Amino acid sequence: HLRKKTNFKTAINMSFSPIIISGWFPKGGVAKTISAYNMGYFFAKNGYKTILVDADVQCSLTKSFLYQDDGTEDVTFENEMYEIYKEGQDICLNIGASIDTVLSGNRIEPPMVQATHHKILKDQLLLLPGSISSITELETILNYAEQGKRPIDSNKPGCFMKMVEKTAKNYGAQIVIIDTGTPISTLNMIITMSSNYTYIPIQPDLFSIFSLESYIKLLSQDFRSRYSDLVLFTKHSKSPLPDTKPKFIGVLLQNFMSYGPSNSSAYNRNIKVIKENIEKAGIMENTSIIETVPNFDNHVIQAQTMGIPIIGLETSSPELEMKIKKLNDIHRKIENIVFDKAIE
Repeated sequence: HLRKKTNFKTAINMSFSPIIISGWFPKGGVAKTISAYNMGYFFAKNGYKTILVDADVQCSLTKSFLYQDDGTEDVTFENEMYEIYKEGQDICLNIGASIDTVLSGNRIEPPMVQATHHKILKDQLLLLPGSISSITELETILNYAEQGKRPIDSNKPGCFMKMVEKTAKNYGAQIVIIDTGTPISTLNMIITMSSNYTYIPIQPDLFSIFSLESYIKLLSQDFRSRYSDLVLFTKHSKSPLPDTKPKFIGVLLQNFMSYGPSNSSAYNRNIKVIKENIEKAGIMENTSIIETVPNFDNHVIQAQTMGIPIIGLETSSPELEMKIKKLNDIHRKIENIVFDKAIE
């Protein structure tokens, strides 16, 4: 394992291209942000310079990353947020400040973002803070253009991923993890299809099963043809989209809600249906995983108060320790999936 790890790090350092991982699912409440933060923290803690990217208009990852209750949280948190989003600065401290330069027509290529350092892992784990208005504007522009309602220049479809790429290379990041929103939007399609790896965070309930049907159709059919058109459209632009197909890491089943005896059978049935649908869909690869994340109940709030994701908790409780070990084991499998495919 150590030999593979060294080879992988050497390979991505030589290529100067970070590994981009995204997790998108067209339904809320499936722990997309929690999953992204856990994954980013795991990679950073295990020696990989990692960048988290908040591409969700809710900006939940940004708040989770910056929040820490140290007794002066209200003042510290608000001051830091103000500095990141203050207008009229010469440098870009958030995603919006970068892509706005392209959306406004002032630039044809987005500048890099000056990333925010994690309070505990410092420059080993960085964040590109989100933007409600700019992400919404970009999604609207891209959606209208795809529908033929409004013309668009070829530099705009790839500007988000170009901004991510430039920033990651500037910081020498080895891993980039993008937290997406829920809309079935052109931007989320671009993020998913231009990533090196993608995964599904999902909650085993009936509405997630319905959403999974849509996800499978989109990923295997609709997204591919639409993305191919955009690859051709942006080919000669300053922000060309890569002609790639993401490799499928697998499914992270989120067991973060309490299930009593009355509905435990429905819960188990839903898990079975999800697994069957995924396996029939043809998107699984030989190394893909379907893993159930432990139920952490109120420990989510405990972790947020400390300014870390759940996977970063240290505890003397045997039960919680066992759950965190399980979570680490899941992420070790993800690490090995990325390693094996990166050095093939």
